[in-house]
Amino acid sequence: MLALHRPNLLLYDKYLCFVWFILGFPGNFLSFFVWIRRKMRPSSGCYLAALAFNDFIFLLFNVVNKANFAWETNILNVPVFCEVFPVIFYSTQYLSLFFVLAFTVERYISVCHPYQRER
Repeated sequence: MLALHRPNLLLYDKYLCFVWFILGFPGNFLSFFVWIRRKMRPSSGCYLAALAFNDFIFLLFNVVNKANFAWETNILNVPVFCEVFPVIFYSTQYLSLFFVLAFTVERYISVCHPYQRER
């Protein structure tokens, strides 16, 4: 069954993912610098700046991943890089979830329990 959809998967991996990269790199770059400004630095701004930076790093490693598997460039055949790459690649994926969770908990506390937050 997967063999029937293989050309569509290659089309997605080779071309459509790079549309997301073209949108994601400038979007995360701009949002990082918007959230890092002085007047946008409350705790929620710090979470969102960290999330934008983390997603930017994830996109960098995802470009390498797509280039290696979809375009068959063998970028990951460097001795140290092939060992470090999966750790950073997966860490950035899971770190995004933790940033969103931390931001959500912080917003919940500040909205639902505003006086307990100051203690």
